Amino acid sequence: MILIAVSGSIAVFNDEIEWLATPEIRADPAKELVSVDKITKSIRTDYDQSSFEIFFPPGNHWTYSAETTTEQGALNLLFDPGSGQITKVRPRGGYTWSLSFWIRQFHVRLLMGLWGRVFVGIFGVTLIISCITGLLVYRNWIKSMFQLRRGRRPRVFYMDLHKLIGFWSLIFNIMIGFTGAFLGLENLYNQIQRKWLDPPTQTQVISQEVTPQSPDTSQPQTEIQLASTLISRAQSHFPQMKITRISFPRFDPNRTDPIVIRGDHPGPLIATGQSRVIIDPYSGNVLSSLDAREVDTPSFLYNMLDPLHHGYLGKEFGSYIKYLIKTLWAILGLTPGILAITGSMMWWMRNRRRTATQGQPTKVRTAWEYGLLGSLPFLVLGYAIQATIWRNGWNLDLEMLQHWLVKPISLMAACFPVTVYLYNRSVKNVQTLISQGTSLWLTPGAIGFLGLWYVLTSCLLN
Repeated sequence: MILIAVSGSIAVFNDEIEWLATPEIRADPAKELVSVDKITKSIRTDYDQSSFEIFFPPGNHWTYSAETTTEQGALNLLFDPGSGQITKVRPRGGYTWSLSFWIRQFHVRLLMGLWGRVFVGIFGVTLIISCITGLLVYRNWIKSMFQLRRGRRPRVFYMDLHKLIGFWSLIFNIMIGFTGAFLGLENLYNQIQRKWLDPPTQTQVISQEVTPQSPDTSQPQTEIQLASTLISRAQSHFPQMKITRISFPRFDPNRTDPIVIRGDHPGPLIATGQSRVIIDPYSGNVLSSLDAREVDTPSFLYNMLDPLHHGYLGKEFGSYIKYLIKTLWAILGLTPGILAITGSMMWWMRNRRRTATQGQPTKVRTAWEYGLLGSLPFLVLGYAIQATIWRNGWNLDLEMLQHWLVKPISLMAACFPVTVYLYNRSVKNVQTLISQGTSLWLTPGAIGFLGLWYVLTSCLLN
């Protein structure tokens, strides 16, 4: 929770971090920015028939960037703001090709791929449950919502601090927990839908369809129109839409794939890039379009999740309001991690005091230590299964770590009642061995149910 909270607070300023870390994306607002046509020409010169997507500057101090897909993989392209020439090419492999991308992926999925995102989504559920149970446990929190007693026992200070932070960040944390859980666990839903249930025969796209126009036969259909011309058509269709990116398909003389222009309509609670205009690249006719303000209610509510979670709500109200909201989100975003620390400190102090009062060492801690030793054979078995059957190699990389630990642990956390039952049974079994003075070599058998549960979830997910 601490790692997710801190990385999320930093990720609020992801655009600014990328601007500071990458000089090639900076532009002088006093100088005229290169046209999008020159950007398109530079890409086509070096990457002739590849598909590519151009990202428009998010502010006056930025220049264009682009991404293209080649036989060697995906590439990120940066351009000179004056000439439009490509100044830097970054292979988009792994998580380390961009600092801002690394920060966002660390927050969203802890660098562990699809199932890492599910894992983070489960912590969103945990945060919501913590907020609700906190209200139930501290029923007199209204009386102490301004109280921070000093000079008392450390546990009193941490308790006051915990309640103080929890109260003033309660609504925010419920919102962050809900949006984070929904955005993370939708991957689990998609996996279940795609692999375990009947997949849909056709994906339904919600769009505001426009009657297709007849091709312009007065011009030969041999060359794609200029990007600026296509953008003008899109802006004529949606005058209020601010263009954010334009996608060009891979060139194929045997087919005509449309060009997709995405942008933002006015509205603080709409995810970026949700409005779009689809255009024929030769005739310039609008084939279909979507205004993000006019979608159905479920889609509109879904589009609210991303700006609410990441804090880009004030871009329409000027720089001061935008950065005020970002700063507020960054500060409040730290509170789940702080609450995790203060709550853990109170729990630890309470258990230490209880142990000191009883005058005997707790068996739970010893059982936990023995349980870690007993779990090692099952972890080794899980690693061996991964390496010999699915990976055909023993290298410990991010993909192996995801399949070995994150995926099964995510499913074990999703099947929470089963996991808790097996965990409690294992602890009791180990405590019995400890009380009988049995050798620790028998501890794998004591936690066997939990260990086999891990192996089973690993096999199910692979």
